[in-house]
Amino acid sequence: MILGSRVSRIVFVLFLLLAYLILAFYTVFYPLAGYEFFTLLLTAPAAIITVTARTPRELILALQLTSIGALFFGFGLGWAFAF
Repeated sequence: MILGSRVSRIVFVLFLLLAYLILAFYTVFYPLAGYEFFTLLLTAPAAIITVTARTPRELILALQLTSIGALFFGFGLGWAFAF
């Protein structure tokens, strides 16, 4: 199934938000996981750029921000699980 441009952007943003909904669940059991909400400083602009982008360069910037945010999110959540 092939999605259009608009639907694929919406799905991308929904997947970003889903990660933070799951994180909210984890903060109940792992209090240090709450610090991972600071990665929203990277992923929220990426979501906004994705929805409003008009050129491919803007979409690449959104992917770069998402990648950096995912890296910090993964390391931070691993740290929260470890300690």
